[in-house]
Amino acid sequence: MFQNKTHMIMLSSIRAVILHAWSITLFGIAIFLGHLSLSGDIWDEVSHAFTENNGISLHYARIGEGPLVIMIHGFPDFWYTWRHQMESLKQHHTLVALDQRGYNRSGQ
Repeated sequence: MFQNKTHMIMLSSIRAVILHAWSITLFGIAIFLGHLSLSGDIWDEVSHAFTENNGISLHYARIGEGPLVIMIHGFPDFWYTWRHQMESLKQHHTLVALDQRGYNRSGQ
């Protein structure tokens, strides 16, 4: 019985790794396709810059004028996740949307 449970746990782990690899691949394809069709939206309006933290280069997109609002994406997104909010708030706020470490153009 112990071998069967160990076998089941190993199979579950292998499935999880395979699904994770596929999700990363599909996410990469979605980003690539998104870059092809983003002209004319917030993508073209933001200024892109980098800052360094503990030797890691972090990318961010900035737009607008006014009080600062910092936007931090979740897994597995990048700064562009906030595009709708940035579009709505850019008239009255300075918006900075970060790419977290290891995502999009930020270093690992």
